Amino acid sequence: MSTQKQVPVRIDMQEINREAIGLGHSQRMLLEALSRATITASPDDAQAINRYVNEMTRDEISIVWSIGDLDDALTCLPEEDRETWTTEESKEALRQTKHYHDASIGVNWDVLRHHVESVFDKRNEASPPSEGTSP
Repeated sequence: MSTQKQVPVRIDMQEINREAIGLGHSQRMLLEALSRATITASPDDAQAINRYVNEMTRDEISIVWSIGDLDDALTCLPEEDRETWTTEESKEALRQTKHYHDASIGVNWDVLRHHVESVFDKRNEASPPSEGTSP
């Protein structure tokens, strides 16, 4: 089996910073790490990587909501329930937000709070009432 020639993959952060319209924080961090790494690939793969980087950075924007944003959306819950809210529940609320995304509404604080309440309601349905409380 012959080994295909490997060529360096170069990611130019100066060009990306000049051309990028709306990179999210995670995308920018990934590209910065890749720009510092020594990467080799076949010529076809190197060309594909550069094409994808160019597509990702030039003609689109992304608005990113994170688990940290969910902390602010938790105000819809009673304080004692906020204290028991888990990171996994925040991830589930974000997954629901993405899955049920309606482009005509977008994602905003009301949408995030709706999905927080949905996850919270599912939690309450799954756990039986405590002793001494009425159903």
